Amino acid sequence: MVASNFTQTDFRGYDDDVGLGSATAKAPANATWKQGTDQNFRVRFAFDGSSGDTGWVSARWELQYNLNEAGWNDVGPATSVVKVVVSGVPITDSIQLGTDANPLGDSIYSGAKADSLYIAGDYDENSGTATTDSLIDQLDWSEVEYCLQIVDADVVAGDIVKLRIKHADNSTQRAGEDLEDYDNTLALLRNFPQTVAPTTTALSAQTTSHVCNLPGSPQLGDLLMVHFSGGTITGTPFFGTTPSGWTKLWDNDHAFGVAGTFIKISDGTETTINIVTDIVTAGASHAYLITNWFGNLSGVEVGAAVEDVAAPTIDPPSLTTSWIAEENLWFAVAGGTNDDALVDIYPSGFTGGINTVSGGGIDAGCNIASARLQSPVVTVNPGVFDWSQLETAGANTIVVRPLGSFNVIRRRLEDY
Repeated sequence: MVASNFTQTDFRGYDDDVGLGSATAKAPANATWKQGTDQNFRVRFAFDGSSGDTGWVSARWELQYNLNEAGWNDVGPATSVVKVVVSGVPITDSIQLGTDANPLGDSIYSGAKADSLYIAGDYDENSGTATTDSLIDQLDWSEVEYCLQIVDADVVAGDIVKLRIKHADNSTQRAGEDLEDYDNTLALLRNFPQTVAPTTTALSAQTTSHVCNLPGSPQLGDLLMVHFSGGTITGTPFFGTTPSGWTKLWDNDHAFGVAGTFIKISDGTETTINIVTDIVTAGASHAYLITNWFGNLSGVEVGAAVEDVAAPTIDPPSLTTSWIAEENLWFAVAGGTNDDALVDIYPSGFTGGINTVSGGGIDAGCNIASARLQSPVVTVNPGVFDWSQLETAGANTIVVRPLGSFNVIRRRLEDY
């Protein structure tokens, strides 16, 4: 027999939730998704024979990873970076993906071979290598699928992990060889939670109902975070009932003012939040939309609120996460009762500093100041907000945990 060459044509990711052929797809074939570390997922690859060869080849397939272009490595049950794992469904290891000429449901193949003959491929969760050869020629195509985890301890921010198949070392023919071409190589990039400048709202009217604008186009699962400050002419205001679906992360009531932060996992429809105070106040808010985050409110932590009275600065507290060092997004926030005050200096190392006043000059308003930091550490002590005037304010430090994930991106081999 004359050995033929092969091209990896397609890939697709799946949840490890139900059996083969009906699992929940993470995205369309060759499209992106976000994959958590230390979590089961399945990947299917499609491949076909290259048109330049004739004859049949008896071959089996092996999965490899490449971390930051350091070279390709075989994937196994105890490998670093990427490892094969036992499905939680369960699925029989080495079961075929359908039968010859009858592919498993939800086939991902996008090629166009002359006779479109399908040769049944393998599912693997024990070794990273198919256990039996497939007899395939230049006109045929097939698929293989793996159950995997990305090993959290072996990856950091900015890492790129690529996955591909090759001829297995124990393949009857073409043993250990790469495929001829890779039309779609699955690549994974780890990153921090992402956000941009906040949507701001300034409310000069003294009222108990404060409708604050949210960032546009939130997606299901995004994190919404709203920092709010209220200021009044007399008395000490408190927050009223927390808006439905939201969580009050922290608050600080001080003479003539109240400050705090509210968070929510978006359902994709939110446009405003109505923050209620027990007595009339003016209001100011910063609303952030955060993506690529942990996905559960346990991935948001906050320090112990601090308060300064008629002071030129306020120092948000030091905060230490309950998790190991990851690509964390940190916020420093301060809300005060001087609607004439500006921020001369923001906490050291933080970026995106912004200060919003409810309406300067009436001495019956408030201001909210915030800034953010991306840093893969467990402890941050932000340093001070320096006011242009004396300020009575409350402040805090917040951290958002990353998805522990990779953004899956499509690349052709020649892109690398």
